[in-house]
Amino acid sequence: MCLVHKGIHFENRHVTLEELRREGQGSLRARFAPSLPAHERLLVPMIEVCHTDGSTTLVGDTLNIAEYLDANFPHAPSLFVPCLSGPDTPDVESSEYRQARTMARFLKDGLGGSDSRWTRHFELVSSEIAERFQEHEREMLSKESTLNVLNGKELFATLDRADLIAHTRRSLLPLCSILSPAPPPKVFQSSPPRDSARVDERPSYPPRAPPLFLASPDKPGLLDYILFGRYAMTRAAAPEINTAIWSVDSRLAREWLAGYEGGKWALRGSDAEVGRWDGDVHLPGIEDWVQRMLDAHGGYARAFLEAEGV
Repeated sequence: MCLVHKGIHFENRHVTLEELRREGQGSLRARFAPSLPAHERLLVPMIEVCHTDGSTTLVGDTLNIAEYLDANFPHAPSLFVPCLSGPDTPDVESSEYRQARTMARFLKDGLGGSDSRWTRHFELVSSEIAERFQEHEREMLSKESTLNVLNGKELFATLDRADLIAHTRRSLLPLCSILSPAPPPKVFQSSPPRDSARVDERPSYPPRAPPLFLASPDKPGLLDYILFGRYAMTRAAAPEINTAIWSVDSRLAREWLAGYEGGKWALRGSDAEVGRWDGDVHLPGIEDWVQRMLDAHGGYARAFLEAEGV
């Protein structure tokens, strides 16, 4: 979506796990060698830019890609600060740009990644993702060196789905506080008379409409694309799990747990009571934001996911 945001024509190319793991002259790993530590995993996304002189540039990692596109395609709105556009390269040393880049890193390595375990999107759909690969690639995908987790395949299969869903739904709460209307903050001013204390409650300013997107009030940007990547991943791999995570209330999550693997992870005991399970949280604003992201840029994401059959 970063390329669509910039209005750049591109072609999608599926990269196999074998290509990502291959070493030697001409391999992706060899081309990334100057910037890739010896034992670091080579992951997608990546872009290959074709220049007019016939040379190409390979850029990997979401943030690197965004910085490269902002620097080399300044005529389109900035990915980090969508309200910035024009013929000149964005001032990457400005406080606004640096802060936006910091927040993008924070979100990518937090909600947008798996290592921090702030959220459990990948763990919830890891088996469904594996099923989309050919058999020999499934074996490669389940190896510890690929998952970067000791006994990862067995561990992911035994993780409590109810805990994973609850954890992941709760990870969206901070975003709801941004995307949904909130009551105006209040100032409590103490004006004590001699014999007692009185607190005057005074509104500090009128309520404001919430932003439509995370990166700016009315335009999507890199912050939105990072989070939407998690939505798209779960929807493409397992639509029912996606709905369980991203629905406003927990009813669909409860229904999914009751039916998944024959009810193995169905809520029991006090968790079965509505309002007692950790996943029973209200997520206002999330579904509307998802619809805006699906509609953004002429409905590109919606068309792409529908073409994938989800």
